[in-house]
Amino acid sequence: MSPETGFQSDGELVSLRVEEKPRVQSPATSPIRAPPYLSFSATWIPFIYSVWLGSIKIDYSNNGVKHHVFKTVFHPQSQNTTADIALLKLTSRVTFTSFILPICLPNITKQLTIPGSCWVTGWGQVKENEGINYTSTLQEVEIPVIDRQTCEYLYNPLSVVAPELETIIKEDMICAGDINKKDSCKGDSGGPLSCHIDGVWTQIGLVSWGLGCAKSLPGVYTNVIYYQKWIKATISRAETNMQIDRTFASPPAKPRPPTNQDEYANYPNKDGG
Repeated sequence: MSPETGFQSDGELVSLRVEEKPRVQSPATSPIRAPPYLSFSATWIPFIYSVWLGSIKIDYSNNGVKHHVFKTVFHPQSQNTTADIALLKLTSRVTFTSFILPICLPNITKQLTIPGSCWVTGWGQVKENEGINYTSTLQEVEIPVIDRQTCEYLYNPLSVVAPELETIIKEDMICAGDINKKDSCKGDSGGPLSCHIDGVWTQIGLVSWGLGCAKSLPGVYTNVIYYQKWIKATISRAETNMQIDRTFASPPAKPRPPTNQDEYANYPNKDGG
């Protein structure tokens, strides 16, 4: 979170860890379903990891809960320059507490009105060029959301006179940041961009990329709204597969204990029947 305008957060994120070392973060207020899933930027996904839920500290705490990751689901287009998103399926269900709560995802059947500003959270650098020094306490900062056309012009000024040029800000991206003042930064990748809409906290983005921190350009986020259908379809397939697995994994029915009637039935009656 950069620069000095970042604030300590009261909410919690999911800390993604490799060999007990934090690598990237995504919200415990991120989409968690049953079976439990978390959404992440696909940029920093390692191969062996666990997640830590329920703490604003990067270190372990009494309120934290560790879950191992069973499977990573990448978007089919993640090898391209877009689709910077992945889902993590956990090995066990998440139990919600006062420290671990889900966030809402955008409703795919309803037009979402994004407010003028939203909040980004993370354990990233609070000042650029700090080397490997990251904050140990979760930070949050309110930043303005910038429309895609304006953001495209900021990143590609020639787009005004040469509209045939390939766009830099794709339709699956959201721009946000207070230019020269407030921004996400290195170490925040995969973290949530969350908005308070109609009294409900909704996640609309994931920290993806940018040029510097709080410089002359806003940060660029993966548009969760754009990928909501894929998220919903992926989780639905997983739930269906789990039901099938449970059916085939069901143990055979145990034979019932014999009754007195069963015992007599094993012998011929007096008439020889």
